[in-house]
Amino acid sequence: MQTALQQMGTSTPLVPNAEHAYEDALAGLSDQKLRSAAISAQRALRDAVTTSDWAGEDRARRALAAILIESDEPIRAAHHLARAGAAKAIEALGASHPLEFINTVEDLDSSNYWTVGTTYRLLAVQADLIPDDLIDALTTHLVGELTAAESGSRPDLRSFATSRYNNAVKLLAGIADRLQAAAADEVLCHFEKQPLVEPNHYRYHDEDEATSVAKIANTQPELAARAIAHLVTLLGRSEAARTSTTIDAIGRNHPIAHDALAALAATNNRWAQEMLAFHDTDEVDSVATAAAFSRLTTPLHHVDGVYSVGTGAVGDSLLVRHLPATDIDAAVAELLHRADDPHVGSGDRAQYLIAASNLARHTTPANRADYFATAARLATSPTPSDHDRLDEQFTHKLGAFRMNGTPHNTRGQATTLAAALAADEAQRSEARRLAYSLLGTDSDYWPTRALQQLGDTLNDDLAFLATQGWAIRSLAAGRWPEYGQPAHLGARLAADPDVRVRRALARALSGQSDPAHAAVRERLANDPAYSVRAALNGTRATTAAETTT
Repeated sequence: MQTALQQMGTSTPLVPNAEHAYEDALAGLSDQKLRSAAISAQRALRDAVTTSDWAGEDRARRALAAILIESDEPIRAAHHLARAGAAKAIEALGASHPLEFINTVEDLDSSNYWTVGTTYRLLAVQADLIPDDLIDALTTHLVGELTAAESGSRPDLRSFATSRYNNAVKLLAGIADRLQAAAADEVLCHFEKQPLVEPNHYRYHDEDEATSVAKIANTQPELAARAIAHLVTLLGRSEAARTSTTIDAIGRNHPIAHDALAALAATNNRWAQEMLAFHDTDEVDSVATAAAFSRLTTPLHHVDGVYSVGTGAVGDSLLVRHLPATDIDAAVAELLHRADDPHVGSGDRAQYLIAASNLARHTTPANRADYFATAARLATSPTPSDHDRLDEQFTHKLGAFRMNGTPHNTRGQATTLAAALAADEAQRSEARRLAYSLLGTDSDYWPTRALQQLGDTLNDDLAFLATQGWAIRSLAAGRWPEYGQPAHLGARLAADPDVRVRRALARALSGQSDPAHAAVRERLANDPAYSVRAALNGTRATTAAETTT
């Protein structure tokens, strides 16, 4: 019998399949023959599902999604990406539609965790675009996820990008400022019931939990005390969770946060000490201040061939700001020396320059001109770093050994310091020139930080600034309502494709009633992004994506 079966040869499959359908789909996509490519991808998907080929199904769905994206079918594409658990691809899809909500809420009823988790991830990316009438339904889903996580009744893999729980918390971070009071209380109760985190450990959702709690504190006054107490503990152990949204919540609720910060500072938590020092110099611990001053002023000791990474200088600068100006001068002088030390890498140089910027306003006027000249030189021709030269040997993308922390440019931080030190019109003009010279070469973040400190000297340049990166455009949007010129600029900024620019304009217009801005206000009042509408109404609404450096 065995011999007879072996001599029969290959039998005809019970279910015929389309050979090379997947390859045909990719070829059609490459050639932009989208209809034939879609047909081939669907045939490949049919064959994979029929034969229970999970890997084949994943490939086919991703290919079909790519074809549907090219065909302007984002909802159908999102459905296939969710079924495939393609977290990065679905994030990119959501980000590519900044003005259009991709409604895939029905996929939250799927029976497998990765489809639900990936759908939550898409909704989190587009949280600002979710229509108001869907918030209650999504809140029900999210509270259900938290309850199920407590009981362990739903399958999930927390360490995977497709985790339904982690991505549910990510979405929660996006809409926490839109929750009803009862739902916000349930969310806060869930986070409060979590077991304590051991030292040097973290949770995957720390950042999103912190953002959610911060937004609850800002929008639910009756829950603010509990939320801030929880937030202080979380931020005290999680540096990654210290974003602009969470730090802003601590600042806005500082009277409530004070006792929790003081208790944490008593355990020698440096972040809590720095926060107390930032808000009230009388709260600064003298021992912590003395230690910080010593760290900032003691010259670095180098060993040939040995390089260190990390400074702590930014936090230390907050602890010493209240010291006499002569002490501040000593700290700034040493920081500027370190920022030009050939043995120091660019990452640490940047931290030293930021720390010096924090102290710039507290220096003695007699020395400020010298500091400005040094900062201006560091913004144009700093001494090359031996540390960076070493790292640059291991930056080739195809290299067998590569360094993750690639050197970066510190001209932006030096320019920001120069702007902070500028004391007269000539120095402000030079700082503006330095900032403009950086436009288009790297991120606009630091040029924007520099220009923010130059005040009305920018007013005549608003039209030029509105053609730059999103950060510079946001700066122009924030200044235009007060200056009002050129008149057409408001409409252009209100139609900006980046929500951060429109949000900056809305905040600047909040509370104003100038009839000349009526058309701009009307457009912003109907903006698809919730945070823009909220900002126009005077409500602080920031997205989870906004972080601080």
